[in-house]
Amino acid sequence: MLLYLGLSLVGDFIGFRGDEDSGAMMNFISIGCRSLDEILGGGIPFGRVTLIYGEASTGKTTLAMMALVNYLRAGGEEANIKRALYVDSDRKFSLSRFSQIAGTDVDEVLKRLLLCMPEDFEEQMRLMEEVESFTAGNIRLIVLDTITSLYREEIASSRNVFSLNRGLNRQLAYLKEAAEKRDLAVLLLSQVHSTLKPGEPSIEPVSSRLLRYWSDIILRLDLTPQPGVRVAVLEKPRRGMTSCRFKLVPSGLVDLGLLSEDP
Repeated sequence: MLLYLGLSLVGDFIGFRGDEDSGAMMNFISIGCRSLDEILGGGIPFGRVTLIYGEASTGKTTLAMMALVNYLRAGGEEANIKRALYVDSDRKFSLSRFSQIAGTDVDEVLKRLLLCMPEDFEEQMRLMEEVESFTAGNIRLIVLDTITSLYREEIASSRNVFSLNRGLNRQLAYLKEAAEKRDLAVLLLSQVHSTLKPGEPSIEPVSSRLLRYWSDIILRLDLTPQPGVRVAVLEKPRRGMTSCRFKLVPSGLVDLGLLSEDP
């Protein structure tokens, strides 16, 4: 497993920094897109598991990076001692994209980021088993991008589907317990597959039943015919305005407003 603690970006160089003490408490992490924050009830909540799923290029990673950057640079003096854990199971973490979103704060933000890249589903399992030790100090945001990619790879070459499902269930249970026990914000990103169920969306998260069971908040991202424009639909819990539009841009997301009805 590749693991970087306290990334410091200077050109193309990644250095390593130490850890510090914990910071102040927050209720939500703002995504930085007003309509998205509104349909989520304030942003990505602490003490809960949030699932964001959608097809490729719908903006899942961009949204997660925006929440990550906003969390790590928010506040006054306590901003210098915040930490976040980013589990890059897809092994596609882009420093250039992250730098676009973080802007001039990129070096300071990267110093407070713990980046893990598990090689396989078993390594991801070991990481989840130790998630409480990772978050014993000042890490209060965990992002998994994506929670099901290594599971999907493993299931394609394994006959023991039951064991893999049990393993994924255990990982989600560890995350749920850590979120509630330590008041963490846990953000899961998921790949999708097609579904032919009548009256339901044409896509659903990989291992939908498990992810829906353990997630407190579920947000679906949809493509649109307009270049860069996406629709976000809140599936769980249902409350007030449940959908909005945004546009993907180099600096992150641009708010295009709430939608009066679900698309």
